[in-house]
Amino acid sequence: MPATLRRMTRSLAIAALALSAAGCGSLPWLDGNGGGSIGNDVPPNGGGWAPAPMPVPGGGGGGADPGGLGRPSIEVPVPGQLNPTATNVGQMTPSVAGRRVSVLLAWWSGPPPCSVLDSVQVVRDGTTITMTPFEGANPKAGGQVACPAIAMLRGTIVDLGDLEPGTYTLIANGDIAPQSVTID
Repeated sequence: MPATLRRMTRSLAIAALALSAAGCGSLPWLDGNGGGSIGNDVPPNGGGWAPAPMPVPGGGGGGADPGGLGRPSIEVPVPGQLNPTATNVGQMTPSVAGRRVSVLLAWWSGPPPCSVLDSVQVVRDGTTITMTPFEGANPKAGGQVACPAIAMLRGTIVDLGDLEPGTYTLIANGDIAPQSVTID
């Protein structure tokens, strides 16, 4: 692909992301049921997420994301997508409020209807908690959609509920390092 066409495509992708972010309204949050699902309640710590920018896949330089947005589009899982596959998480940001633990998982992915968050599998083995988001294609698209090669910074918030006092190891699917959280 000629360099001029790549720059134009990148510029259009950045503009689309900026317009999408500008009209997104409030961010969904945990529904407070402790079951790892997501709703629209206020976060338990009263603040919003502001994760560090993630690097653009394939280069992009300087570790900045397109448009300098720094925040993923928060996705609510929609079960029933076609061929859900595990997604490689690029960023994991835990939040502890008292004994309640929530984790923001973020990754780069394509736009809907080609890539839709189907579910997040949470597996607990003692004090190790592993989280794996699964994405698939929207079945209503019927496989007749051209999927553009546009990367979107996407994420979801996993509510791990109230944890007993101790130190927990959080693992997200992908190549990022595990993180520890301590509950007093």
